[in-house]
Amino acid sequence: MLGTRVLCQILLAGVIILATISVAQTTYYGAAGIVGAEQTYRTCNPRTGVCNPPQYDTGTITLTVNGSNVSTGYGEGSTPETIAASLCSQMTSSFPAQCTTTNGTTAAHFVNFQAKANYSVSSTVTKTCPPDYCGIPFSVIALQEK
Repeated sequence: MLGTRVLCQILLAGVIILATISVAQTTYYGAAGIVGAEQTYRTCNPRTGVCNPPQYDTGTITLTVNGSNVSTGYGEGSTPETIAASLCSQMTSSFPAQCTTTNGTTAAHFVNFQAKANYSVSSTVTKTCPPDYCGIPFSVIALQEK
């Protein structure tokens, strides 16, 4: 893909030559893999042995590219695919990287994106279930390549 066209003046043997040079623009590609599954937990009263009905973990997944964030909540019924689709839909032209596709399996789903400049990627996952009751329901694996 050609990026910027530059008009140059070249002085060659006393003659000015106008030339248009096309400069190729580098596109950077990356992906963020969403893995995991929704979890439930139950709290029980240790004295009575009575347990509450199962509750679904809820939380937020945030993907950060060059300091800009896209976030989505998760809860009952969330899958790696629904989370990836939600993050992808927010990666519009004003975001540093644009989502190109999502793909994967039920166990891992990827948000594929491209950017016009090199970028840094990070992610955070917050959850609301009590620490003693839930593991990590979803996690994000960020991949970057040129």
